[in-house]
Amino acid sequence: MANYVVELMNKELHSFNLTECSTLAIDKKPDVVEFSPIDETNLYKIEFYAKPGKGRFEALVRAHDPSNVTSYTLASPYFNRLNAYGHDGDCITRAPQKPFCYCKSNLLRKTGHETKKG
Repeated sequence: MANYVVELMNKELHSFNLTECSTLAIDKKPDVVEFSPIDETNLYKIEFYAKPGKGRFEALVRAHDPSNVTSYTLASPYFNRLNAYGHDGDCITRAPQKPFCYCKSNLLRKTGHETKKG
């Protein structure tokens, strides 16, 4: 389910053409809490770390069939960032996506491959 959420995050960045942001992936095994089913729908709270950037996120996911990813939907419209993101998303101005944008320029700086313009 965490992979489903990360895929949605990446799709949202792509849909706004935020090419300055890195593609996210799961960094550590997610924590999943299952709530009691309501009207034959299971509700899960997913907490996970994403890389790059070690962002910690939380999302609520509904699943009519937990074994079938096509039955998943987000139960809330936002991806909640649980830890501070500092300057990770400073390469973009869209406030709703900043918490889960990790700028590609940050990766270049960390690896020492940033080129100077001038």
